[in-house]
Amino acid sequence: CNTKRIVCATGSAAFERAERSVWRLTASDPEVAGYVQQGGNLTYAVIRGAGHIAPYDQPERTNDMISRWIAGRPFPNLPNPSPLQ
Repeated sequence: CNTKRIVCATGSAAFERAERSVWRLTASDPEVAGYVQQGGNLTYAVIRGAGHIAPYDQPERTNDMISRWIAGRPFPNLPNPSPLQ
């Protein structure tokens, strides 16, 4: 377990191996909502454009992040927006 970055926990080895994903609110969203790293039972999310009071700075992104986390929905890696159809 790499104690420099995270607390040793079940799933920490999988977390350390996991790549950082680009998170968007929708697949066609041109704006990056943030970045997520998931592995084992650990998730680290960064809300782009948010400060210490994320719900105030980025309410829609914060709501999406919390809703996904509570419901156990994934944060799919969406590095480039899907073309509009």
